[in-house]
Amino acid sequence: MRRKHSEFLLLMVLGFELIGWQSVSAQTGMRQPHEPCDTFKSAPFLRYSELAIHYSKEHKQAFWVAYTLEAEELFLQAPINRKEEDLFGADPDMNDVKKTDYKNSGYDRGHLSRANYNKRSAKAYEECFYMSNMSPQVGVHFNRSGGAWFKAEELEEKLAKENRVIYGVSGPVFDGSSTTINTRKKITVPKAYFKVILYKDSSDEWKALGYLFPNKADTNQPETFKVPIRSIEKRTGLDFNCWMTKEEQDALEGN
Repeated sequence: MRRKHSEFLLLMVLGFELIGWQSVSAQTGMRQPHEPCDTFKSAPFLRYSELAIHYSKEHKQAFWVAYTLEAEELFLQAPINRKEEDLFGADPDMNDVKKTDYKNSGYDRGHLSRANYNKRSAKAYEECFYMSNMSPQVGVHFNRSGGAWFKAEELEEKLAKENRVIYGVSGPVFDGSSTTINTRKKITVPKAYFKVILYKDSSDEWKALGYLFPNKADTNQPETFKVPIRSIEKRTGLDFNCWMTKEEQDALEGN
């Protein structure tokens, strides 16, 4: 899982320089160091204005979605009124899941990268409503106001405001998942969801937080679901912060 080849390290260094790791222009339209490493070699990469997706054709949703959230973006007005426009739609690069495929399923079309994180342009806002950024989530008391996932998104916004910028990765946990929706498409209903959040604190030190949320009604605060990032890696096959040295990863991910 650990990738130490010199070419990879060079790419990461160049990535820092090109994207301005802590600059206001840091978006995930190009390769970002905080995107996790994985072994899903045949899975499509989908790169958009403000998010990047590694997509599972088998499960009909993302393995993970990576995004950069800057505090200033939270104060922007949404470029499109989502109450007036029906924004949910098939990803034009995949075109395998449509908004109607969740109809009468009992699950929400849950954003993995929240709409509020994608407001720099109408294009970015539309892209975050592609079904590739959605996953079947329990609605009441989870995805919706007051639920555990909703509160986790509120925490991300709070951290961004406090630290100027955060780097997030969200996604489903498929191990043990046997339920599907839509008899024709067979979209997997994940057992749980993760969030991994990376940021620099006021002392300019890297901090990383991991959370694992069962896909069920729960109104507890995110702290209830805090777990070592290593435990998320074991359940998902992902390698977070893989641009760091092993020692740096150990310090951030084991607690």
